[in-house]
Amino acid sequence: MLYDIKLKESNAILNIHGQLNLANRDVFTSSVLDIFKSEIKLLIVDMEDVKHIDSVGMGTLLIIRQQAQKRNVNISIINLNKEIKDILKQACFDTLFDIH
Repeated sequence: MLYDIKLKESNAILNIHGQLNLANRDVFTSSVLDIFKSEIKLLIVDMEDVKHIDSVGMGTLLIIRQQAQKRNVNISIINLNKEIKDILKQACFDTLFDIH
């Protein structure tokens, strides 16, 4: 997984490329926790280039959500491909995250 981060005012955009799974869970989690140090109010997770997410990747999103709530940070997930969007909706992630 590769990623890049853009900070703009009180927002951060995290572009993820590749897969969100067990192999890169720790890198993703530590990257997001570093973003939270910037005292942002909104984290936009752009998953346009994410081709696969597994149950560990989904669990990682839940951990990030928990950490965001502690810091009063909202999370929006954007640009999901249809397959990943359907998986997240089946798991009711659309009730936990702002998904576009």
